[in-house]
Amino acid sequence: MPHAIYGPPDHSLETIRFSLRLPTRRNGRVTVLEAQGDSSTKRGPLWVYRATWSESETTASLEPADQLHWLALTASQDRPWSQEAFNRAITPSGYEDVPLPY
Repeated sequence: MPHAIYGPPDHSLETIRFSLRLPTRRNGRVTVLEAQGDSSTKRGPLWVYRATWSESETTASLEPADQLHWLALTASQDRPWSQEAFNRAITPSGYEDVPLPY
């Protein structure tokens, strides 16, 4: 609810939290990447992301590291303020096959 004097709160991205759980025998050799965008003016997170990889899905753990780098770059450049904005930022635009004029 907007404040009577200050108006609606500014839920802008202030903090990005990353958690990368490396594969161990105890967790079934699964790598888990979790990311969360926070704002000091909102109780819950602005957006949340979670991805998992089994041992057979990774090549020397490059995929989780690349994903973490890509998420950090996307969040710092686009500054998504909601889950919908985050989903738009990480989803590539559709490919349109435009016919050539000749």
